[in-house]
Amino acid sequence: MEGQKHLNFEKEGTKGSFSLSLTFTSGLAPDPSLVIYAIFPSGGIIADQIQFSVEMCFDNQVSLGFSPSQQLPGADLELQLQAAPGSLCAVRAVDESVLLLRPETELSNNSVYRMFSFSYGHYPYQVAEYDECPMSGSWDA
Repeated sequence: MEGQKHLNFEKEGTKGSFSLSLTFTSGLAPDPSLVIYAIFPSGGIIADQIQFSVEMCFDNQVSLGFSPSQQLPGADLELQLQAAPGSLCAVRAVDESVLLLRPETELSNNSVYRMFSFSYGHYPYQVAEYDECPMSGSWDA
C-alpha cells in the first residue's frame, strides 16, 4: 500500500493537517506500519512512523472435525475438512499429551502468522536521516 497526498498551503508556514483513510487487509497483518514524511519548499524533510495492529484472521476460513467426535481406540472415524476453493490446507495429528507437555507446539492464528511475518522496525532507505544533531550544527550540505 502506498500513495501520495499533495498539500498546498495558502501562506507560508509549517502547520497543517489532513485526513487519511486506510484499509488494512489480512495481507498486512499482524503489524503494518505507516511512514509519513513532508518535504518543505526550503528542502527540509521530516518523517515519522506509526505501528498498527491488525487482527490476525485469514482470508479463507477452514473448519475441521471428526465424525463421530469421540471414538474408542482402534475404531474408524472420518475427518471432515471444509475450506474455500484455492485454500492451502495442511493437517497435523499429535497426541494430546504432546500439547500438554509442550504447549508452545500448539498451532494458532498467531503462531502461523509469526511463521511468515517480518518487521522492518526502521524507516525505508529512501528516507535518509542526517547523523548530525540539529542543535549542534547545520544540516545544509
